[in-house]
Amino acid sequence: MIKNVLITGGTGFIGGNLYSYLKSRSYNVFLLVRNSNLKNIGKKNKNIILWEELFNKEKVLDIYGNDIPKIDVVIHLASYGVNPVEDSLEKMMDVNINLTLKLLKNMFKLNCKKIIFTGTALEYKYKTEKLVESDEIHGNTYYSATKSSGLLLAECIANKLEIDAITLRVFNIFGEKEKDNKLLPSLFKNKDEKYIPFSKGEQIKDFLYIKDLLLAYEKVLIKDIFDNGIYNVCSGKGISVKEFIILASKVANIPFSSLKFGEYEYRIGEPMYIVGNNEKFSSKFEWSPKYKLEEGIKLVYQEYQKEFK
Repeated sequence: MIKNVLITGGTGFIGGNLYSYLKSRSYNVFLLVRNSNLKNIGKKNKNIILWEELFNKEKVLDIYGNDIPKIDVVIHLASYGVNPVEDSLEKMMDVNINLTLKLLKNMFKLNCKKIIFTGTALEYKYKTEKLVESDEIHGNTYYSATKSSGLLLAECIANKLEIDAITLRVFNIFGEKEKDNKLLPSLFKNKDEKYIPFSKGEQIKDFLYIKDLLLAYEKVLIKDIFDNGIYNVCSGKGISVKEFIILASKVANIPFSSLKFGEYEYRIGEPMYIVGNNEKFSSKFEWSPKYKLEEGIKLVYQEYQKEFK
């Protein structure tokens, strides 16, 4: 039975949500963070381990010097480059490749032999059909190339070290705790403006609400399946960015006249169609999205309203 879980990237969007969710489900959750990131989470939680401690010490302790129990599973979410403002290739290589490999090589100190890797739909070679796990991988961007490289190397090392792994390849996740420059927070933050500029919004994307993704991670823990496979975690449905924005604007009572489409150019290399097939994961783990897009958007907006009252 899986009880003790360690999360890397716990100060990020997905990691922060996953930490809270698993704790609410009675898992004993530890965070692996850099010393420089302690200020972002404080020391209220005693279940914090420093990367520096893991890499540089023979015996791993928490930040208060206490012994830690055997870690049953590591959920590896630490990454760099998914946000457009994170544009340092050197840092992408350091985090997405080197940090991942060093983590694997030091997992014996945690007495742990299981890991969940987190990939991205951006690793796939773009096409105009639903993406399946057997589709070709392509270096579309520095971020996707370093993610793919890091995970390919990690699979080899995990196999050599007899660490059981699984990779969840996630698509466009939205939800509470996203950074302010992401689509929904940016829209809600400017809801009272009469001029809210966007691109044309013709990109077709596969949006999935964060709570459905959290359930997917928990399904892996419950089923305890670590078969070294790769699985798409997505809604399996495409919607244009423009339609998604209009749907969100209705939830937030933003007049359509305030939405100015076509004011921005598309980002260089931005895919115009990226939708996944989730049948492999759904079948194996008895999972399916529970939240419709509008439901997820409403929950995000409610949280936004609480924050800014």
